[in-house]
Amino acid sequence: MKSNITAIIPVYNGRRYLREAVESIAHQTLLPDRLIVIDDGSTDGSLEVLEGLALAMPLTVQTQVNAGQAASRNKGIALADTEFIALLDQDDVWYPRHLEVLVQPLREDPDVGWAYSNCDSVAEDGTILNARFLDCFPITHPKRDLRTCLSEEMFILPSASVIRKRAIEAVQGFDEQLVGYEDDDLFLRLFVEGWGNVYFPESHSFWRLHGANTIISRRMIASRRKFSAKLMAAYPDRPDRNEYWVRDCIAPRFYSLNMAQYKWGLMTRDFGLSREVLVDMRKFAALAERGAATSILLFFLKYPLLIWTVLLGKRACAAGASLLARPFKRRRGGKQRGRSDCA
Repeated sequence: MKSNITAIIPVYNGRRYLREAVESIAHQTLLPDRLIVIDDGSTDGSLEVLEGLALAMPLTVQTQVNAGQAASRNKGIALADTEFIALLDQDDVWYPRHLEVLVQPLREDPDVGWAYSNCDSVAEDGTILNARFLDCFPITHPKRDLRTCLSEEMFILPSASVIRKRAIEAVQGFDEQLVGYEDDDLFLRLFVEGWGNVYFPESHSFWRLHGANTIISRRMIASRRKFSAKLMAAYPDRPDRNEYWVRDCIAPRFYSLNMAQYKWGLMTRDFGLSREVLVDMRKFAALAERGAATSILLFFLKYPLLIWTVLLGKRACAAGASLLARPFKRRRGGKQRGRSDCA
């Protein structure tokens, strides 16, 4: 019995994990009708790991000059001839019932555009870091209103979803100008287009966290700027309608995201990163009409090295105070140790 599902894996220098990803497709309780692998200009011999694999489904492999993950996904989707699309990143893995569970709502209701689930986050070696990873964030699932979609990160992982091909085509696929926010962008456009969605709170896949897929990068900053500009153009404030999408939803969201990245810059002593995102924080603070307290905060954030030094000093003082607060013994012939001035 055919499943009417095409599995698609975009690959770029994914030799280390690709075989495991493909094997997780082969072990599905409901097999896809076809597997499409799009090699996006890999230089590490990624496709060599597919040699000798015995698959119970047709395998199509296509190569292209490096154009990015969004372009690779779009190419795979264009090649698919099934009703449903299941995307899998090269370093992620599906659990055995992933397709069986997620495709069911789409079969039962033609108005459902996609179904998605929670996922586990794992380390490079597959060790689970967080079971039900999405539960770690105060994000609303499933998606039911535009205000929430604009105010929060979507947190819908393509590897944890099954999508109706007709829905993807209705919104012209992934935006190939975005790198890192193409997922949020696609699912937001699907929602706005009127497609329903179903969420499964249990994990049916894992998302691998490692250095190569870190979200803390200059490329991610550039993509976030493009995405936020796209959102503000599509959903401007309309005082005549009492609609304040930018002021109340978009600007606070991206102010908070940039603040988190500013803090990451402090933690990693990448003060250039902190200064770079501060530019965006100022812009979004103004758009969100933040008050004087935020203006004062942003003034001091101009000096990340100073802030890092102060925070480091506070940690040192706190550690010293904790140490000196422990029970102590008199030294033979000596004086009792005094308390720290750092409290």
